[in-house]
Amino acid sequence: MAPLPWTNGQILKAALTSPCDILQLRRHLETWMNNSRDRHMTPEQAMIIISQLIECDDFEDIAIVNNLDELKEAKSELSDKLCAIGDTIVYKLVQWTKRLPFYLELPVTVHTQLLSHKWHELLVLTTSAYVAIRSNNNNNNGPCTSGYNGGVSNGSPTRLSNDELQHEVGMGLCALHSVLGAMVDGAISLEQLKVEAGQLVEQLTQLTATFRKLQLCLEEYVCLKVVAMLNQEGYQGQREIEMIQERYLTALRVFVENRFPQQSGRLGELLSRLPEIQSAGELLLHTKMFFVPLFLNTNFAR
Repeated sequence: MAPLPWTNGQILKAALTSPCDILQLRRHLETWMNNSRDRHMTPEQAMIIISQLIECDDFEDIAIVNNLDELKEAKSELSDKLCAIGDTIVYKLVQWTKRLPFYLELPVTVHTQLLSHKWHELLVLTTSAYVAIRSNNNNNNGPCTSGYNGGVSNGSPTRLSNDELQHEVGMGLCALHSVLGAMVDGAISLEQLKVEAGQLVEQLTQLTATFRKLQLCLEEYVCLKVVAMLNQEGYQGQREIEMIQERYLTALRVFVENRFPQQSGRLGELLSRLPEIQSAGELLLHTKMFFVPLFLNTNFAR
């Protein structure tokens, strides 16, 4: 399957992030975790900050394609359908940005810069977190928020075994093959799809499974989303960006320590996902298959 064209929007022309930045991110997170306990914030203050993020984040709008049936019936070319999906993603992310509590703390040019370089990571995080939270919600028969009593205890594996991973990847590729086959005339080879999208599906599957085993909650997701977007260096407004990121990192730490006191390694597990999100985001850009995480979520569409 040939690489598919992007839309003409500037956000969809974001450049790939250098792999060395992932190592830099890991070092940055380790330094922050070593120093963060000196920063005081009460659990009540943390929840106020996090609640503001939850109020402005309707992540179902980005995590799934609500008009999939319409797209299947449309007579336009596959590339046009996918570009329409891309435009919709960008629009919804822009609207989310405008609702953020700190929107007025940064110039519009800085928000544009942040979103232009991070939209693909936000898409990876949102789609993976959505599946994990919905799956745990269904299994626990309750709202998927901070009400979890479970979670992964210290030392418990949070990653799939190779056999488990390959099984879930195979299921994901079949689901993706089914959706694409319904959108175009003529069958798309499953084997060809595996070659083109297999690595991306594998990374997304592992990330989703880790979130699922951690029993990721909504409060943690919204914090990670902001932290991921603000994780940039060398840009306009760098000092202001770092101060805002610090606010939400601290809120996340306080929330996790208060909500999951028996899981001392939980914060590290959550922050360790950021380099994986970055890596999957790079691959998504490289393959230009931004539709993959969305189509993998078709079973969760409303």
